[in-house]
Amino acid sequence: MGINPVALFSDLQSDLQSHITNEIANAAASNMMNSFYKKFVDNEKSDAELKAFAKFSHSNSLCKDWQWPSDPESSVFMEELKSTLWKWESSVGIGCLSFGHLFDRLRVGPGAALGARGADFYTKIGDSPLTCTRPSLGAIYRRSASVYPLWNKTELGRSAIHGDPQTVEGNTLSFVPKTDEIKRSICVEPSINMMYELALGSFIESGLLKEYGIDLAIQPDKNRELARIGSVTGSFGTIDLESASDSLSLSMVKGLLPRTFWALLEYLRSPTTSYKRESIELHMVSTMGNGFTFPLQTLLFAGVVITTARMLGISLSFPRGRLGNWGVFGDDIIVPTVMYDAVVSHLQILGFRVNSSKSFNTGPFRESCGHDYYRGHNIRGVYVKSLETVQDRFVLVNRLLDWSARTMIGVPQVYQALLSSVPDTPVPLGENDDAGVRIPYVYLKNRRRNKNCQSIAYKRFVSRPVAMLFKDDVILTPKGVKKRHLLPDASYLALLQGSLRGSRIPVRLDWVRYTKRTGISPNWDYMPMGRGFCGHVGLGQLETAFLLNSGE
Repeated sequence: MGINPVALFSDLQSDLQSHITNEIANAAASNMMNSFYKKFVDNEKSDAELKAFAKFSHSNSLCKDWQWPSDPESSVFMEELKSTLWKWESSVGIGCLSFGHLFDRLRVGPGAALGARGADFYTKIGDSPLTCTRPSLGAIYRRSASVYPLWNKTELGRSAIHGDPQTVEGNTLSFVPKTDEIKRSICVEPSINMMYELALGSFIESGLLKEYGIDLAIQPDKNRELARIGSVTGSFGTIDLESASDSLSLSMVKGLLPRTFWALLEYLRSPTTSYKRESIELHMVSTMGNGFTFPLQTLLFAGVVITTARMLGISLSFPRGRLGNWGVFGDDIIVPTVMYDAVVSHLQILGFRVNSSKSFNTGPFRESCGHDYYRGHNIRGVYVKSLETVQDRFVLVNRLLDWSARTMIGVPQVYQALLSSVPDTPVPLGENDDAGVRIPYVYLKNRRRNKNCQSIAYKRFVSRPVAMLFKDDVILTPKGVKKRHLLPDASYLALLQGSLRGSRIPVRLDWVRYTKRTGISPNWDYMPMGRGFCGHVGLGQLETAFLLNSGE
């Protein structure tokens, strides 16, 4: 049974109108209305890609036109920032890295790469043409691989089938869904470039942790907590940048970084991108899709914050694993309110555009890393990406329950309309969003337990794993997946790397098949941290939310 998106939104409006009872509820309801269909790809506009390409081209043009500022005040800031970044590099030693050091941290990444016949480690390393932007980079890769016997044999086997590394001009530009109005640009890098970019990005990440206490693995949680505090006390402001990854101007970064560090970035980056068979010169250092883009922009923005604080005489803390008084995660920046305007001004000097609709320094609202806080309450709405499949609707039902638990606002008409469109599949609170409908135990209609223990058996939907199966003399591939050659040395390397397990390597596809299976739950109401929003609300809140959405 399908769902009419227009009718569902009308139900949402009706549900929320009765909850405009106080300031926080009003903010949460408004946020939900604005977010609900913002990323609805089923209703994506026909010109979404055209808009995204125009935005990408505009950013590239701005990068080309960027010039070192000539006015004294801006020049002082640029020199101070340069000093900060040089000091960081001197301590970390990025410019002293050899390609042997980079090879030790080589990885392929989970996405596509130019020439690769698949996204997994085995296929990219052992059974695909390798691509790079410079012949010398391909030679460096093969020379480094020759040091390790197993990797050397893997490369010899690969090249016997696919030949020497191929030189390409640059990366390719593509677009993925973002909102119903515009897509998001992403570039597919040459495979060898990508491996070394990721390795360099790993060294930058290590330096961020060592010198600035920024651990990218946990920094989002720190930023969210600072945003929450800022929404209560007004002590922190949140800054979001528009097209930040596409605004790292070549001339700007070259002028700020030590020569050896810059040379490494320049050597590994793609100088051009290809779109609809047209080659476009890139005036940005790197794009989204490049392996070092995210840690590099984190480094640059952290440098801006630290430099600004030093110039203003403001003290910043650099605690590891604990909360400080500032945070940077990519282009998600949080600073003390007293230095907000100065940081914004300095970012604009560097050519970055502040997204005013998502940046806040006054008032009771702050936004950071996927959380929206209003006076300390997370009022983040739910984003509907699709209503096409049963699993899409399971996900929406469960996220609406989580939202109701956070806000204590029920949406019974929407909830019941969605329930009527999916099979009756109650699952424990710790299950995946797409497994079924999460229901607190107290509201479970059939509470029969196993006779021999306290566990409860239930039915759930699970994704059917799609994988390549390694047999004695052949690799069996799923339907629609390119055949692979069985290369023993590459297989051993994939086994050591960890991607080959139980004679199988998972395959990423654009579609997912589901099957219904029996699950056993020893504790129906257990909620693991980090699973959806469940880890951020209590059982009592979820029970109340279910009651609100049941319309009882």
